[in-house]
Amino acid sequence: DSVEHKGQKIVPIEVLKTLLPDPASLASRTKGKTNIGCYIKGVKEGKERTIYIYNVCEHEKCYAEVNAQGVSYTTGVPAMIGAKLICEGKWGVGANSVCSDFLRSTSDTSLRSMSNTSHSLTSHNLENSSTTLEFADLKESYNTERLEANKDMPKGGEAQGVDSKSGAGVWNMEQNNPDFFMSELNKQGLPYVVLEICENGESKVLEDGRG
Repeated sequence: DSVEHKGQKIVPIEVLKTLLPDPASLASRTKGKTNIGCYIKGVKEGKERTIYIYNVCEHEKCYAEVNAQGVSYTTGVPAMIGAKLICEGKWGVGANSVCSDFLRSTSDTSLRSMSNTSHSLTSHNLENSSTTLEFADLKESYNTERLEANKDMPKGGEAQGVDSKSGAGVWNMEQNNPDFFMSELNKQGLPYVVLEICENGESKVLEDGRG
């Protein structure tokens, strides 16, 4: 909102925008490294464990490679990996082990085709009852497979892709298999390290994707 300053109307955010440097101009001048990680403490197989998973991105090396600072790199690369995994069928609808074979089947190809044009079944006034029955059976089979595949999801997510009123919608990243994502991090320039933090404060490396 505009405010009055010394008899003139100004918009503070616009003044700030004018005074601050162009974010793109900071990339070549940014030094140091990012450190992004998860510190996890819990019980596994009856034993309390503390795990730290992290990756490091060096600003200067990043700029030399892609003309951007590390913050931009660590934002863009994970998003790219997510899109890649969706395109490869490893994430998203149909990526669950229980559903994957079903989704590749001929009947599911028919289902997807019918789902995309289900509204046209009515709009074209199809009177072939066998076609309607076949679609209903196909949909029921699909829903059964979907509910089985989603049974380990958080409450509400088990109906994802089945009932738009009680679960369908955007998938959370945590609903997908993390192994594919972590493997890609090592390939796409953000290798990660897994440390186990011992009771005495020392740590040991369980995985190191840096090679």
